[in-house]
Amino acid sequence: MRSNYKQITKTLAITGGLFLSACNGGGSANNGQNTSVTSGTAAPTTAVSTQRNTASTSAGINEWPNYLAMGTISQGLTSSEPISQKIDAIFTYNGANGNGDPGLIETPYKIYNMINMAKTIKQNTGYSVNPNIVEYQWQLSGGWNTEDVLNQDYLVKHLFNLAFLASTLQTDAYAATGTHGTILLNPDLLGFIGNTQREADIDALNIQVNGAVSQVSCMMTESFNFNNAPGCTYNWDKQPITTTGTVKDLINWLKGKTDNYSAGQAFSNCVESYVIKQCASKTANNQLPQFTSNFNGWIQAQNYLVHNYGPQVNLGWHMNISATPGGGWWVHEGKNAVTPYVNQVLSLLNHYSVFSGTYKPDFIYFDRYGADDYAGSLADNAGQTLVQNQATLYNDQDWDNFLQMTKQISEGLASGFGKPYVPVMLWQIPAAHIQTNAEKIESGINAAEEGSAPDYFFGDPALNSSLNNIADWINQGVGTLNSKYGLCAGLTASQCLTLNNFNWGHSDNGKLQAAADAHVFSILWGAGGFATAVWAIPGVSFPDNGWMANTLNNYYTNRKQPLN
Repeated sequence: MRSNYKQITKTLAITGGLFLSACNGGGSANNGQNTSVTSGTAAPTTAVSTQRNTASTSAGINEWPNYLAMGTISQGLTSSEPISQKIDAIFTYNGANGNGDPGLIETPYKIYNMINMAKTIKQNTGYSVNPNIVEYQWQLSGGWNTEDVLNQDYLVKHLFNLAFLASTLQTDAYAATGTHGTILLNPDLLGFIGNTQREADIDALNIQVNGAVSQVSCMMTESFNFNNAPGCTYNWDKQPITTTGTVKDLINWLKGKTDNYSAGQAFSNCVESYVIKQCASKTANNQLPQFTSNFNGWIQAQNYLVHNYGPQVNLGWHMNISATPGGGWWVHEGKNAVTPYVNQVLSLLNHYSVFSGTYKPDFIYFDRYGADDYAGSLADNAGQTLVQNQATLYNDQDWDNFLQMTKQISEGLASGFGKPYVPVMLWQIPAAHIQTNAEKIESGINAAEEGSAPDYFFGDPALNSSLNNIADWINQGVGTLNSKYGLCAGLTASQCLTLNNFNWGHSDNGKLQAAADAHVFSILWGAGGFATAVWAIPGVSFPDNGWMANTLNNYYTNRKQPLN
């Protein structure tokens, strides 16, 4: 789940994952490719090849390290974030509002900011940095709606935003960052469908995919005369745009005239006011691949657009831990709860051919809900108020279940994917740690945020085996865990964390190896406003007095985990 960066309202604690409702799975379905016109006979209307680069690391992911990679949330602002911290990836949410900007042409300034941030870190550390951009094509994080796919204007703009993102990463990212970047598609969408039992509603949708893809192809490839075109001005004084060419030529011209933010705003206005209308009346391009006019076809169209305009850009589809009845509480029920959950998720993913269609993504990514396990108090970071929110307390068995889930789903998708497994990214994993009583809470320095993920994977030698030195406020604040906590129901935080005699103070790679065994190739830490990350960002991530950054420095120096 993605929260608004600028939200400062104190929110109620959210427990048990993103959704608390339900879903069941489905059977096989058409993979979204219309059999009347096959992609093999289609002539691409762009010079970019649709052929995917088959070179890969041992995890099957191009341009990612051959060890378990680490990343963090970022705003892409070199003036307010660390630029010398070794990191493999940074991520942010595309557009002005981070929710896919329904009904709008997204301003692309964040893409360029993230490329520049990755470039700067690479220059300072000597290591490639992969810019990851979250892109919503249908935003269901806030509840059910169909306008994103049934309103043709919205549909066209969403697909154009995706195609332009893929094209920009393809052409601009590699020289700056050492990678072509990664797109993280549609958080919460599939999980919401499963959780709320919307399969019948989804299957009944008539989505006019082919007309939208044809219009997007025109917008991406045609040459336009922007001189005196309606809405095509830039800067506060409305200077006229005086150039001709494609939309890519347009953004490059604007970037040569003004800053990234102003160029992005002008680009969005010009495409919205002029380009989209020029292509609306064009005859449909029947040489393009033809997709079924349903949800499966819509999925395939997105995969195709990324393959076509960003053939070396990696693409992932998202799945929640709350995609079945009861939300995410199953994770607290012990190891026997994993397989029933996995079976329902696999049924859902196979029903919509997400990983088995003609055009496939490169990986699947999971989050557990992007908030720290426990938020002790409304904290501020350098004068910026942060949202108080929390997920559920996880002990070692919960994280074991999480990894076993990823492994089973990854391998369960193998037959349709055409490889032994689908590579896995763990995303929006909260980086708050189990604080000791020696760590002091101080505004702008260290927030009262508790979590167990980094202690599970990396360990913390400051913790003793009985956890009798954890910060007092953790047990006091968490209190007695409720009945939904399964094996930990009725226990305190420290009792739950020590239930299985797990050594949180370990310094070995056992759990990092377990992640590699579960086909995880990267862990991206932090989330938009609810969680601790690798570094603190005013208004975005909580401060931890450098604990997570120091932990990763030790990881890179002494403990990098090879992939299988």
